[in-house]
Amino acid sequence: GLPGGSDLARLASEPSISHELVERLKIPVRPGLFVLGPCERPEAAEQAMASIGLLVRVISTTCDLVLVDTSTTFTDAVAQAAQLADRLVIVSDGRAGSLSSLARTSGLAVRLGVARTRIARLENRANPRERANLAAGRAEVGLEAARAFRTFEGGAEVEDQLASGRVVDLAESGSPFAESVATV
Repeated sequence: GLPGGSDLARLASEPSISHELVERLKIPVRPGLFVLGPCERPEAAEQAMASIGLLVRVISTTCDLVLVDTSTTFTDAVAQAAQLADRLVIVSDGRAGSLSSLARTSGLAVRLGVARTRIARLENRANPRERANLAAGRAEVGLEAARAFRTFEGGAEVEDQLASGRVVDLAESGSPFAESVATV
């Protein structure tokens, strides 16, 4: 339900990243909750990459929690964000091939210097009727000490509420989806 984001590609034309610049880029969602980004045009994302590490550092000095939603490709900017993170949450789903992808990503994170104890695994869109297979990722590089979480599939109702900007109503609904997200 937000009118639009702030164009992070503008970072490339800035001489430095200051708290004032961050304040101009923030899009308020609710009191105490802001969104920055994305890039207005996806092809301009490379222009912002060099500044992402510094942007995360500056934001981290004034915010209690910083969530960085990255692309599925490990670019230099994604690697910097992973290295700066207090907790790296690797999201996957239960589909075929997701565990091997999860293992490759966690292995790369470990090679980048992310401590195994800082890595968490999130299985997204899980079936609430199926038991969690917590042993599935434990033997993979980087996931030995990772905490495992699951968020449940919410169906068309969740998609409709998200699309119409009714995230607060969704969070307060008490549905299995909302409860699993709150637990994470």
